[in-house]
Amino acid sequence: MSSGVVFKGYHRNILEMALRLFGKEAQEWMLIEEMGELMQAMSKRHRARDSDESMVRLTDELADVAIMLGQIIVMHNLEDPVEHMVYQKLDRLQEINRRHVEEATHDQRRSGGEGSSTPGNQLGKTEGSVPTGDGSETEGPKEEDSLHSGTVS
Repeated sequence: MSSGVVFKGYHRNILEMALRLFGKEAQEWMLIEEMGELMQAMSKRHRARDSDESMVRLTDELADVAIMLGQIIVMHNLEDPVEHMVYQKLDRLQEINRRHVEEATHDQRRSGGEGSSTPGNQLGKTEGSVPTGDGSETEGPKEEDSLHSGTVS
């Protein structure tokens, strides 16, 4: 069972070597720097409307942050607790998704329709709708379902 956040074996050895070479404090600061670069890449992606260049930069910054997060996880020997927490949060997200799909289905049946169409929304999708995986859509998560950081609690 691997969350994709935890590095193992050969890759863990690479992270440990970087920690020894550059130092723990330097790598913590590097994580902060990389997260800032990721924020910039996200902002530019929105402004560039998903251009190829903005997506390449976003992918690059996501990889940098993932590697730096891996170093922090290794540094504090948190592989098992982080992996466990990721799965707990994914289970919670699955429950939130299920509840929203059920609510949307119930609302749709009660109203007898697909939802309202607004100007500029020719497909009849409401602002903030989210694909459910079965071809339909439902509203995005409610504020009480997630933290301000976008992670599920």
